[in-house]
Amino acid sequence: MSTTTSTPYEWLKKIPTPIVEMDEIPLVGYPPPFPWENFISQLAQNLEIHDLKVQPSEFQWRTQEELFSGMGDPLVPLCFAIAPLEGKTYWAMAEEDIKKLMSLLLLNGGSPTNILGKGYQKGFYLFLALEVLHSIEQSRYDANLTPKMIQNAELPTGDMLCMDVSFTYRDHTALGRLFLSPELRKSIRKHFSQEAEEAPFTTPLADTLEVTVHLEAGSTTLTLPEWSQVKSGDFLLLDKCSLKPGGEQGRIILTINGQPLFRGKIKDGNIKILEHPLYQEVSQAMYRPEEEEEEIEEEEVEEEEEVEEEEEIEEEEVEEEEVEEEGEEEEEIEEEVKPEARLVPEKEKKMVSPNEIPLPVVVEVGRIKMTVKTLMDLKPGNILELDVHPERSVDLVINGSRVGKGELIQVGETLGVRILKMG
Repeated sequence: MSTTTSTPYEWLKKIPTPIVEMDEIPLVGYPPPFPWENFISQLAQNLEIHDLKVQPSEFQWRTQEELFSGMGDPLVPLCFAIAPLEGKTYWAMAEEDIKKLMSLLLLNGGSPTNILGKGYQKGFYLFLALEVLHSIEQSRYDANLTPKMIQNAELPTGDMLCMDVSFTYRDHTALGRLFLSPELRKSIRKHFSQEAEEAPFTTPLADTLEVTVHLEAGSTTLTLPEWSQVKSGDFLLLDKCSLKPGGEQGRIILTINGQPLFRGKIKDGNIKILEHPLYQEVSQAMYRPEEEEEEIEEEEVEEEEEVEEEEEIEEEEVEEEEVEEEGEEEEEIEEEVKPEARLVPEKEKKMVSPNEIPLPVVVEVGRIKMTVKTLMDLKPGNILELDVHPERSVDLVINGSRVGKGELIQVGETLGVRILKMG
């Protein structure tokens, strides 16, 4: 007899109150998208290198304790002011990554520690930073903004909005992190306030029209007869479920009418927007024996056609030899009587029984309503203040309608839902 244990949810992280208070929708207003491709091209041209790859992450909030996590030690900071904006932006990179870039760009893979002193390494780092600033100006992002380097930079402190940027060259990757001070983030929002007036869905209707966003955590597929036999107390195995303890698990998908909008992560009952899904899984129809029979018949027809084509080719070769002997007039006669390919009528497909139609059962941890304008303003890094607790119960949904309530249960390595209540 197998035993069931409730899935632990101690992995849910709490969002510090200061970050929730600082979070706004949208995060940085409506600035134009940064021309990353043009910037990378300009930087590679200025440094006279090829195959340079620069990969930015989405903005995300980091507390003081998380500011430098995953970056290594010691870190070398840089500080910049962006006129006419208020506040500062910081950049930090591990000393080991700086040495790696020096080795690749200056010494063709040699060791800079055995050849160059600390002063030279610092000079190279400043040179590289100035080349980056120059490339940003060449990319013509915004002629009204002028970044300037501030001397004697120190590592930033406090909760900040951050972005990771990785540089890959010759199969080696160096990681840096960008930090926006709260004053700078507010100044950016203010600077691009005019773009906010021209933003999409700014009509009065967008401020009042509401849409329902579904928070999906998993799903399974049943047939209608199978679902009709489900009752309270039953256990349903899930085909997929993203609410798993530990690591990078515990994520959900925000959808509208089944269309994915964002990936999110549950933190202390709130939802943190992570990213836009890059792909969507296509629902596949359940297996039916008739489909295999039809495929076999189609293969047999194709094989017959191939055999007939080979026979026709052989007959044509014989006819060509005869035509060479008999002359042009006989050749025309032979061409008229060449055998034509037999047309195979398309076989009518059998109708599908309603009992064979797959019925997707979706596990939802909740639903939220928001205006169209708020939805369009959502960006990765935003935090939605909700009261989502999947450890209490989840909803079972079919075709957008709630049909029952359940409890997530883990049996060994398998996740499923125990039915608590049927609608």
